[in-house]
Amino acid sequence: MTARFSEKSHCKLQKRAALFLFLAFLSSTWIKLKMAPMSFDPYHKANVNSTGNLEVERLNTQRKLKEPLVWVSYVDGDGGEYLSGVLALYGSIVRNVPHFNNRFVLVVACGELASENISLLTRNRIEIRYSCFFPSENNMKYERLRVNWKTLKKLEVFTLLKHFRKLIYIDADMHFLRNPVKLYAGNQDSEFQAVPSQQLLARFNTGIFIVESDFELVERIGEEFKKMTHCSGQVCQKYIDRMSKVIDDQGFLNVFFERKWKPLPLEYNIKVMFYAKSRMWGARNSKLSRDDTVALHWTGKAKPWKAEVLYPCGNTKKYCFCDRKEESAFKQAKSIWMADLLRVKNESNPIFSVSNQQQLAMKMIHVRTKAKNCS
Repeated sequence: MTARFSEKSHCKLQKRAALFLFLAFLSSTWIKLKMAPMSFDPYHKANVNSTGNLEVERLNTQRKLKEPLVWVSYVDGDGGEYLSGVLALYGSIVRNVPHFNNRFVLVVACGELASENISLLTRNRIEIRYSCFFPSENNMKYERLRVNWKTLKKLEVFTLLKHFRKLIYIDADMHFLRNPVKLYAGNQDSEFQAVPSQQLLARFNTGIFIVESDFELVERIGEEFKKMTHCSGQVCQKYIDRMSKVIDDQGFLNVFFERKWKPLPLEYNIKVMFYAKSRMWGARNSKLSRDDTVALHWTGKAKPWKAEVLYPCGNTKKYCFCDRKEESAFKQAKSIWMADLLRVKNESNPIFSVSNQQQLAMKMIHVRTKAKNCS
């Protein structure tokens, strides 16, 4: 009896031990699965279940992997003279934004920079990203329509949404006079924000904008871009920008974000001619305060790095300087731009150095732009 009792007790102990080991195995496996990182591609389009939990989980994981904010500008090809604009723009940001430590990325659209320019930019903490996501003009044709492929390449900046949640985009021919605090500290209550056109109602200017979205936005832009490149007849007309009269980035983005954008303050994108004249014309015919201007936009062919070009004088009287105050405001704006450029550039670099003739030309601007009769 004692031997049989001992044998039964031993079997019970073995069963209990086996059950304990099995439960321990299940527990350890559950903990590993709970703590293991998710193995799916965060940019892959997951199927949404009935509760939407899978989609929410995917988006949350995607946002955690992406960095919060980046300042960005773009050039195409080898950059050319616009690289001077990028440096001056960056200098104006560093000058105005206290303790600036955000990333600044230059998107090179469908081109390549020279090695000496790469060194110059990277020494100033300007990162370079090459992108050619959207089709080039080589395989597209439009009949009887003008297309500005150079500015359409600006769409490449949206590809940064794969790595960043929020993009602050600024054209290379813009620079800041004051701290653009509403660009980086304001609440983003819309996917896309831009400064309204100063001459057309219900339109925006693409010189500066904020976008906060996922990479899915790039796919949607790509679909609209495909529609544009395959349009015909009157359908193509909607992509023509009302100011430039050509199909360009501004015409395209105004179609894409129609009724889906929120305005930034007008003073964040003021044309230099309006700044000098202290007045806007067109649909927004009103005075403006130079003291409130945050960012200047050197639109048109005349750029601040071209000292020989007079601006804003044009073919009509309204573009000409009419008094010394206008003349002085223009000269001061150009001096600030040049100071921002010189602050960050390497004087020994021949591409970006300012010749003595150019310096003399800038000093003589006030002489060559004497007030004309505007009566």
